[in-house]
Amino acid sequence: MREAYGYGERIREVMPRLSAAGIRLRVYSRDPLPAAVPGTVHAGTFVTTEELCARVRGETDAVWLPYSTDAHHRRLYQTHFPSKLTEYMALGMPVLITGPPSATGVLWGLSHPDAALTVAGSSIDAIRDAALRLKDEPALRLALAEGSNGGDQEFDPIAIRQQFIGVLREVAAGRRP
Repeated sequence: MREAYGYGERIREVMPRLSAAGIRLRVYSRDPLPAAVPGTVHAGTFVTTEELCARVRGETDAVWLPYSTDAHHRRLYQTHFPSKLTEYMALGMPVLITGPPSATGVLWGLSHPDAALTVAGSSIDAIRDAALRLKDEPALRLALAEGSNGGDQEFDPIAIRQQFIGVLREVAAGRRP
């Protein structure tokens, strides 16, 4: 679990309540879990990205981006766009994003409700309710999976590179501050 970004911290806070509601979490990582967390299992490592994607698609119903609510991470979350989110969109699966309303990934999720189920705020009950919706509503999972494929287009590296070069050209020509 990525400690530098606070994801593991949030998982340890939230999973006891999610586990009590019947939600299970599989953590795919080279590193084993440092301590047991209710409802959480270390799903092991992987050799290639393709293997990881196939396992996640075959072994899970949704993926979760669990931002911490610790104020220590606030500045990071406001300026850092999580690479995990682009990877999750590429999976074509339902995505749950939870965290502070000012986090870039949360803001993205709120502006793309067809691609992700997003809970802005710190309420563990709201996260549990969202996870239960994903568990109990197959139509919601299907809609989000279909929408996540559309979100993946937004992260096309060729288009991003072209946009970046275009901005650099405009700045160099003095057309942008």
